[in-house]
Amino acid sequence: QLELCGIATAFYNLYETKRPEAEMVAIIIGGVTGGVLFALVTFLVRRDLVFRMPKALDPEYRHREVVSCGVMMEIGMKSGSVGAVIGGIVGLLLHLFVF
Repeated sequence: QLELCGIATAFYNLYETKRPEAEMVAIIIGGVTGGVLFALVTFLVRRDLVFRMPKALDPEYRHREVVSCGVMMEIGMKSGSVGAVIGGIVGLLLHLFVF
């Protein structure tokens, strides 16, 4: 029988003692948490996290509001996706090595 090196043996022992369902839950919780936090931090850093009503009925002003709203949604979706991936990986690693 082939013996594994120290890190691989530790990983194998951790994997054998844990349930796969718990790993999926750790990835999901980490992904959701990471996505929300990453998107909020991005908007806070950009100072775009404001709630305001449109101030004018001018069509040109409304067009600018719609475009800026679309840009904010794009940034939020991209940063949330990146945060979800990072959070999922961190959640899985925490589950494997800490809990």
